[in-house]
Amino acid sequence: MCAKPRHKFSTSEASVATFNSVATGSRPENASSPSVPGGFASIEGNYNHPGYGNWFFCSFEPDKQPSAACKDFAGNLSVVLPGAVSPTIPTLIAPVDSVLFNYVRLEHFDGNVFNVTFLRSYVCFSFCFSSEAGRGASTEFPSF
Repeated sequence: MCAKPRHKFSTSEASVATFNSVATGSRPENASSPSVPGGFASIEGNYNHPGYGNWFFCSFEPDKQPSAACKDFAGNLSVVLPGAVSPTIPTLIAPVDSVLFNYVRLEHFDGNVFNVTFLRSYVCFSFCFSSEAGRGASTEFPSF
């Protein structure tokens, strides 16, 4: 059974017009907040879909501390996804179990419009960028 989403975002002429300017990358300086009671904090949470799975979106807002549920994730964000959250744009990020990507980012644009980005994060050990590599030194990857 699929849990119903807590919020429904409606499409209006204003959001369609705003969506057209997303392609230019010019976010309005005074972007309006989403039209949900409680603002961005109320959008944070668990969303479930039988095809996509269970996604928990953490909210990152300028000048606000992350919620208790997202403190650990926020503490590792600069290492796992460096630069993924702009300090000036409200953003929602969810870890995802997928072969092609492992995070979904919803970056607020204006009103009820968000830019969606699928991110892939992976670990590269320090020897991947060794200064000795390329000078004839051999680099061996550890076996697990």
